[in-house]
Amino acid sequence: MKPVLQSKACFSKNIEGLGSFELFPLDLDEHVPIIHNWVNQKYAEYWQMLDTTTKQVYEAYEYLLAQKDYYICMGYFEGEPCFLLECYHPKHVLSKFYNVEDSDCGMHILVAPPDKKIKSFTWNIFQTIMEFLFSDHRIQRVVVEPDVRNEKVHKLNRKAGFTRYKKIQLLEKEAYLEFCTREQFKNALQNQII
Repeated sequence: MKPVLQSKACFSKNIEGLGSFELFPLDLDEHVPIIHNWVNQKYAEYWQMLDTTTKQVYEAYEYLLAQKDYYICMGYFEGEPCFLLECYHPKHVLSKFYNVEDSDCGMHILVAPPDKKIKSFTWNIFQTIMEFLFSDHRIQRVVVEPDVRNEKVHKLNRKAGFTRYKKIQLLEKEAYLEFCTREQFKNALQNQII
């Protein structure tokens, strides 16, 4: 049964031959049970929420939503939830590692476990997210800090045009600090066409 979406999509993108992606603001009551399922699977170990209860996940996202400069969306493909997007201003977490600009936007993504194999599905999710972020004219650079062991996301980041700045030690992980400007993303997409 498809969920009843309580609010309007904040972004949508149709990919010819594939289908439509939509992003909706996070609804704790509707989305936490879905997120709880995802973060408790082995593939989501880098999310650092293995063995959490639904209540713990609810409280974690309730806390994040209360933070200034933090925005969370649930992404849907053809009406089914398929990814989680967290956006934040890096000044609160990363300012001791680089000179944060007001136009920077931090990003975390978690893709749902696949029901079936769809060629380049995660890459299409990633492109949709980047296009969503850059649809806000205030955002000029996306900043990520993936766990150094997360090879799958490193490949996606490189494909999208991210450049690695340096290795950093965060409270919960050793990470690579990486950046992608509008121009880098645009160039990366053009290189995919060639």
